[in-house]
Amino acid sequence: MRIAVISDTHYIAGFTRFSVDFWQHLQGAEMILHCGDIGDKELYGDLAAIAPVTAVLGNNDGPVFGGLLPERRVFTIDGVRIGMFHGHRGKAPFGFDQAEIDLLLCGHTHVPRDERVDGIRVINPGSVTRPRGGSGPAMGILNINGQDVTWQPIGLCRA
Repeated sequence: MRIAVISDTHYIAGFTRFSVDFWQHLQGAEMILHCGDIGDKELYGDLAAIAPVTAVLGNNDGPVFGGLLPERRVFTIDGVRIGMFHGHRGKAPFGFDQAEIDLLLCGHTHVPRDERVDGIRVINPGSVTRPRGGSGPAMGILNINGQDVTWQPIGLCRA
């Protein structure tokens, strides 16, 4: 399964500009996972028109998505247990443990990462629109085929 993973879009209609390759990388995704700080419902709808979206609440999403999105999710795709959390309430692995998940997807820092923390693989795709820490705009593609999980980080063109 080809899954686009994004975070920290901070979308504001009429102001936020996405790089052209962002939309190109979403094409062909069977699912889009958004790790929080979406911005507004217009973007959520645009993403959902491409593929089903699963998202969590970011620290800036409350006014639009409060009560609609959970802060934390745990779900399974093709046998891989995935946790999602934006990351604004502490450090990875954010209260998840190896008995609960195989992989944690998070955002908040706006800096891409792929590392093991307390035995859990933690992936942060970075920020699509507001990179930090010297990184550029970023996202990634998660491919899951049984227990075979591959992560392809994608650096986006600057808008």
